[in-house]
Amino acid sequence: MMNMTNSIDTPNPVIDIRRIALRKAFRQIEEKNKQNTWNAFGYYDRLEISQIKLDNKSLSTLQAIQEDASGISRSLDGTSKVHVFYALAYDNISTISDFWNNSTAYPICLVSIVHVRNEQNDESIIKRLNNIKDYITSQKAKGYIAYPYITLDCSDIVVFWFSSSFQEVMKTIYQLCTWARFAVSDMFTIYSYSSQFDSSNPSYSETELFQRWKNAEPFLDCLQVYLRSTSVANVNSKYLKMQSVLKDNNVMHEYFYLAGQDDAVISIRKIPIEVLVQIFSEKELLGTISADNNNVSAHTNIAFPYNSIADDIDHTDEISGQKMLKNDMAYNLLTRIQRKISLKVASEKTSLLKNATWLPPYFELFNEFCNTEVSATSHDIYMQVLFCQYRFVELIENMLDEDSYSAEYDDRSNIIRQFLHGWSQLSFHAMHSEFQLTQSFDINRLYLFPAKLCLFYSAFMQLIAISLQEQSFPFKAEHIMDSCAFFITPVVDSDATFTAIYQNKKQHVKLVLGEVPADLLYAPQYLLPVLVHETAHYSGKDIRSRKERYKLLWTSFYYEYAQMLLEPWIRILGINENDTESILKSMYPPPYENDSHNYASVDTIELIESHLLRDIFGLEDNLLNELQIRNLENLFLSKVLSHFNTGTNFSLIKAFPNGIVPSTKVKWNHQTIVNLLITNKELMLSLYKECFSDIVMLYVLQMDACEYLECSLFIHRIRNKAELNRQLEKQENLERFYAIIRYCSDPEHKENHQIDCLTDCYRKFEKLDDQYPNKVLLKCLADYLLVRLKSNEDRLPDRFQNSLNDYLTKCRKAMDNIPEDSFTAYRDIYKDFRSLQGREPVINPISTYIKCSYVTHDFITIVQDFLRENIKETPCNYPLGFTD
Repeated sequence: MMNMTNSIDTPNPVIDIRRIALRKAFRQIEEKNKQNTWNAFGYYDRLEISQIKLDNKSLSTLQAIQEDASGISRSLDGTSKVHVFYALAYDNISTISDFWNNSTAYPICLVSIVHVRNEQNDESIIKRLNNIKDYITSQKAKGYIAYPYITLDCSDIVVFWFSSSFQEVMKTIYQLCTWARFAVSDMFTIYSYSSQFDSSNPSYSETELFQRWKNAEPFLDCLQVYLRSTSVANVNSKYLKMQSVLKDNNVMHEYFYLAGQDDAVISIRKIPIEVLVQIFSEKELLGTISADNNNVSAHTNIAFPYNSIADDIDHTDEISGQKMLKNDMAYNLLTRIQRKISLKVASEKTSLLKNATWLPPYFELFNEFCNTEVSATSHDIYMQVLFCQYRFVELIENMLDEDSYSAEYDDRSNIIRQFLHGWSQLSFHAMHSEFQLTQSFDINRLYLFPAKLCLFYSAFMQLIAISLQEQSFPFKAEHIMDSCAFFITPVVDSDATFTAIYQNKKQHVKLVLGEVPADLLYAPQYLLPVLVHETAHYSGKDIRSRKERYKLLWTSFYYEYAQMLLEPWIRILGINENDTESILKSMYPPPYENDSHNYASVDTIELIESHLLRDIFGLEDNLLNELQIRNLENLFLSKVLSHFNTGTNFSLIKAFPNGIVPSTKVKWNHQTIVNLLITNKELMLSLYKECFSDIVMLYVLQMDACEYLECSLFIHRIRNKAELNRQLEKQENLERFYAIIRYCSDPEHKENHQIDCLTDCYRKFEKLDDQYPNKVLLKCLADYLLVRLKSNEDRLPDRFQNSLNDYLTKCRKAMDNIPEDSFTAYRDIYKDFRSLQGREPVINPISTYIKCSYVTHDFITIVQDFLRENIKETPCNYPLGFTD
């Protein structure tokens, strides 16, 4: 059996992934292959279990899951509804093979989806899963075989059971659900029997497989068949056909009309399994893979007498009642914001807030979130959303406190709508990933949603944000007091985008919406670097060195544009490069400083525009700025005379004895300079911001240049050479690549080191297996960068390049102040995910799963501790909702 804590020393360990597909037909279809298929009770007709092949080395383990799910979606043809989920195991290859080979000797298959209780004092969810695994292993003598797998969804474990009797398995399931040692909060089981049993082939009853079932369980105690149609006459017609079969076989049954979602139910007692097979086989009855001409929908339940399940069981360890931690954080948040809005509306004669179109859907979503809070099966979703909702409530409260707030026309309303849309997408796909709920939904999700991975991603970003603030482990609740919350939601297909939703008055971003393509959620080896990069945009104030960034930008802009404006004079006077640099240095105006600014991006642009480019260079077409430019010329010429007054060049002094030359003798293209200025100031600021986040990403995960290039290709969806060329034609992308290659290769900024680094990357890419993803494109990227680097064409001026690298070096030194072991766990997880390739990975995926669960547990602990202190339960003294 699978040991959740086993080591890589297990002989011949392999990853095994099983796809569990539930199918319900709504049109006539023909079943081509009945192997590994089962007739299912419940809402769905068919249960299909398949192994996912991991032979393709171009896909990681998790990407193989996403690719398989996409294939299922592409194969949909309008004949049936299909719901899929996946289970993973890691064990000795013979153990896994023996289990599945032996499963063919059993007529019955059950699949249990298990949720274990989530409590703050849990050591590890793996410990509880091991308890379940050990008990199942000890029950082999019961006449069934079972094997537990783990999942990435809201559930924690999937157990496959193969048996000759439903009732024997049900006894063990009852114990798992009721005994305290297993801490099971919820368990849902899909029951099915072999699809080889078909009344259209009468010889099925003579097979050894069927006889094995009949001998162990000659009848089912209770079968309930629920019928639904647009016409009661159709329901009655279906019942009369079934009644005929049941009467012919002397089977007790009752027929009831229902006043609920279904129209009628047939309750059948002690149904022989031959009759059961007949009912489930014939098209006129409940033929599972045929659509009914009268459009009657059916779903079934089987029931067991309590005494037959519980009488022979030791009840000493049984839970008398489910003990759940009281959790009203979401409810208290909702009532808090409702009271605040009620008071705001009541205090205004004409309330714009009352007409805000985003408020009703906000309360709808929040109300459903409160329902999630008390659900034992949605803990992963709840914890991902909770801290984000706290920040969102802060946002709305701050907006309500502003006198000039306009509910419909404020720019923030559009951002709020974007956030609510992301929240609704997360809620929709989270619900459809929760398998118990599949019994009541008639619509499919758009894509597979890995709830546990997404919770880990949120935890990953949150804890890195704290660590970048130089907070050391162990984390405490107060560490997230000023921290940004990250809300990750799936989207169909696009680049990963992160949008600031809430920024407080101090310009600190407190809530970010991350919209991540669904397929990227299954590629953590590429997504984790992106998450670190995006986290760095909103945290790490002390290592960002914003004031240094401002000074370097000021200096590089000054030298570049002073030389550009004065170039005609430099050319006429024949001043060489070194002398020009010295003269400009003597004219250098120190950066304007203002204590009221925090030198964020907006401040930096404002200061450079207003105090350097406008006040000093006068780059505007008006009389005042013309005088500024003349003053700059006069200052330059006076500095020229001072510089050359050492006797090195008396011809200059002789040529301009008064030291002043009218500027009308020199002409330049003023508009060209203005256009270059506008372009370069935006480009440079963007490069500073993006490259800073890049080096944080490299530092935190210890990535090398090759990993950086590979990640860039994947994240930007570059799939062919044409797309690669389009990306590299953008100057910002090209300069960003060069800045990071320079950072990776050479702290002293020697260009030949960049060439060596790119050459090494090219050689490494060339040695990759031919099946490795993007091998050809990676070689093209390294080659292209090498060619452009050597030609040095269309590059930023050297001053801009050097100032950027000086800034990155300062930031890197600042990061050295962060405790050395702050990022060790994240680096290990990243390296693990890069190694999870193929069926026989070089690392143990279960150990990676455990590492991720520790990160998640730390996140949950500090969030709950923080919110318990900051969300107080208050009496309801005000009416909830709107009042006039």
